Amino acid sequence: MSDYIVKNALFAREDANGDIVANPKVLQICVNEFGVKQDTTYTDKECLLKDGVTEVEGETKVTGGFKYPLESNTIGFTLTHLLGDASGAVDATVATWGSDTVMAIGDKVNTSDGKWTLTVKRVSGDAKTGGIEPTVTSYGETISDNNVVWSAIPKERVLVYPYSSIVPKFTAELTLEDGDGNTWIKQYRHLELDKFPITINGNGDYEVSVDTIGGVAVDETSPLWGKDLLSNTGAMLVKAEESFLGGSCELTNVLIDDIAKALDSIELTIDKGLTEQPTVSCKKRISRKLSIKGKASLLFTPADYENFKNREAFDFKATISSREGTSILWHFPKCKPKFTEPNIKTHTEVTLDPDFTVNVKDDATPICTATATIPSLVNGADGSIIGDW
Repeated sequence: MSDYIVKNALFAREDANGDIVANPKVLQICVNEFGVKQDTTYTDKECLLKDGVTEVEGETKVTGGFKYPLESNTIGFTLTHLLGDASGAVDATVATWGSDTVMAIGDKVNTSDGKWTLTVKRVSGDAKTGGIEPTVTSYGETISDNNVVWSAIPKERVLVYPYSSIVPKFTAELTLEDGDGNTWIKQYRHLELDKFPITINGNGDYEVSVDTIGGVAVDETSPLWGKDLLSNTGAMLVKAEESFLGGSCELTNVLIDDIAKALDSIELTIDKGLTEQPTVSCKKRISRKLSIKGKASLLFTPADYENFKNREAFDFKATISSREGTSILWHFPKCKPKFTEPNIKTHTEVTLDPDFTVNVKDDATPICTATATIPSLVNGADGSIIGDW
């Protein structure tokens, strides 16, 4: 018996027919846990004319989930399969590098080849750039440019994801390898994100779970096996980056009705409520209206207490940002708090800790929108920019 290690965890988007899209972008993801599995039910049938019991195979389905840290490369994947395709995508900055130019910390420019975004990390002296545009060779590289120090990432994009009822499914492919180099590949097809728990505080921890009812599991011994993801025509591998949003981020801005608040933390779960409805010929996957539930903690003030005590709804925005400059702005326009009294934790600390839900009576208002500022995807084979997920 050989010990196997997880050699690769790859993910690719499916089209409306459940096939891998043409020229797929195949994401390599640093999975923390992978608990997706194939389950088959069996029924014992006993016939009066025969002795014994016959076991009959019944329904086969894929269940379970997986967890991974939210890397810069996987933010677009997560939001697309949670909320739907982005409704807008633009470059984060239109500025380009210029010589002998005064810069400030946080300023961003694009390189002339359109491949990289440079962010100012430090300045000294007159804070001016040099005479020759910096040459970038790798993701996250720090580059000195006269009296400016830059950090480089693939060209940064801003994408807006409003919640949609049409959300693409995807295929996950796991490769195991033993000590002799033998591999075993299994694919889990037609997966769809269901629940997304979010904890936002000084050290955010993001875990994604998938509900895979109705999915199909196949391996190389199955008659349904076709080919591994990278064998698809035009497949482009986007390698996992050691650049994490979760685990190295901060809650940088909280607005309640566009007024800044000193919020200690926010925990919420976006739940699509995936279920399956049996029909005569197949099973149809359906989802109820998106629900959002959570809780927050903020320092007590009498004004906030009176303001929130009987509120019907409030507009909530929270921005999390990484050290690399990537960020997500979560916008929940119709939140309803559920609390009446302040929480006295110690003689010096009194907080308001509301549980809240999202009011969905107004169908014209999006229940949730996420705006992500993230790097473009990069083809691992040649380093070329291949755009957004």
